[in-house]
Amino acid sequence: MSKGGSTTLAAALVVALWASAFIGVKVAVQEVEPGQLALLRYLVASLALLALLPMRRVPLPSRRDLPRLFALGALGIALYNLLLNYGQQRVSAGIAAVLINTVPILTSLLSISFLGEKIRRGAWAGTLVSFVGVCLIGLERGGWSGFDGGTLLVLAAALAQAGYFVLARPLLARYHPIDLTSWATWLGCLCLTPWAGGVPAALSEASSTALVAILFLGVGPAALAYVAWSYVLAAVDPGRASNALFAVPVLALLLGWGVLGEQVSAVSGLGVGWVLAGFVLSRLRR
Repeated sequence: MSKGGSTTLAAALVVALWASAFIGVKVAVQEVEPGQLALLRYLVASLALLALLPMRRVPLPSRRDLPRLFALGALGIALYNLLLNYGQQRVSAGIAAVLINTVPILTSLLSISFLGEKIRRGAWAGTLVSFVGVCLIGLERGGWSGFDGGTLLVLAAALAQAGYFVLARPLLARYHPIDLTSWATWLGCLCLTPWAGGVPAALSEASSTALVAILFLGVGPAALAYVAWSYVLAAVDPGRASNALFAVPVLALLLGWGVLGEQVSAVSGLGVGWVLAGFVLSRLRR
């Protein structure tokens, strides 16, 4: 297979795994407490990344980078998954995927504040369009008196992941993406240990379906997908590569409908359209 073909295949694998992650969370969080689910997922992911050590030896990080690496794990792994898991107790898998899809826009806004980057007019326009969509989804779910709590939790998770990307950007100049992902995962798992107390009971009471979902979440979206995404980023410009992620919420909506029987109301569907349109607009060069 050509390099271009293998890169396309890797990108397709990432899209499929990250879209199906929302389905896996929705299944598992019905039986396992959100904090315990986050810990179990990243225990599995940590072991999966450790299994890669014979093929790629991950170097020890520099002492000066330890605070930032710990912040990556706490923000992008622990806090992101806690917020997402609690949010998905009240929000469908498809809607959660759409809301998380605001991460590229939030990353741009944070980059302006903390990295001094400039944002194009198209990106500003896309931000405003997506914001309208988010408002439609949140207000339809929570009524005109205020946003639904689950919607706000998922949006907070998107903000946490955007913060992870901004924090990681300077480190990627010194660390291979797989090495950075490994350390963030291991340190993030460490941050989730306060939820370890109820894990034995949760495992004993969980159904086989929930256990399979946890294993899948750890090995697939949390470990394998990040390795595949690192391969894509090594071969393709990051801006161009991120365009492939546009398919994640679309596929998640289809999987939520086909696998879980989730329905999208007319108003939420309109909001989804605005969010996706904003993402497309933000990626346009002209």
